[in-house]
Amino acid sequence: MFLFVDNHIAKFFYDQVAETVETKQRISARRSDILQLFMDNNKKREPGKQMTVQDMTNQAFSFFFGRFDTVANLQSGAPVGRESRCSRKAAAGD
Repeated sequence: MFLFVDNHIAKFFYDQVAETVETKQRISARRSDILQLFMDNNKKREPGKQMTVQDMTNQAFSFFFGRFDTVANLQSGAPVGRESRCSRKAAAGD
């Protein structure tokens, strides 16, 4: 599934997405989330060209960790903005 995470983590993520998609379909639940966008998009596609649960899992995984990385990068820059000493050191390249 994902080459850079342990199998049990990838399986957990897959199982969560698969269960959520199945539940949404079974009870006709609608929420404004990324999985709903994928499911709505599937309704517009030809059979055989729809996203599989594995495709949805891959995209959701990328979305989740991409967002996490963005937040982590923003947080790592906070001391530079708060401390003038850090700002000077960063500007000097030390």
